[in-house]
Amino acid sequence: MPRDRLQQAVTDAYLALEASKKVMESCIKAYEAMLLHGKAPEIERYRAAIMSSCEAHVDRIDQLIWAQLEAGGIDPRTRKLL
Repeated sequence: MPRDRLQQAVTDAYLALEASKKVMESCIKAYEAMLLHGKAPEIERYRAAIMSSCEAHVDRIDQLIWAQLEAGGIDPRTRKLL
């Protein structure tokens, strides 16, 4: 991939990571509010949303690391120079 496309991939991965962080934080705040005022099924739904958003956040971290490795000329699968 050309260098500018690699840098764009890193930028895109970083922005996706930041977006997933905001979603995760929102889920946590909603869960905290639900603990104070919600019923058990609603609380469980929000708890599941937190777990799902955490998993998505970890996926975005993986994407960012892979993009950074590729931009640095390293094959993410083998960790060897391209």
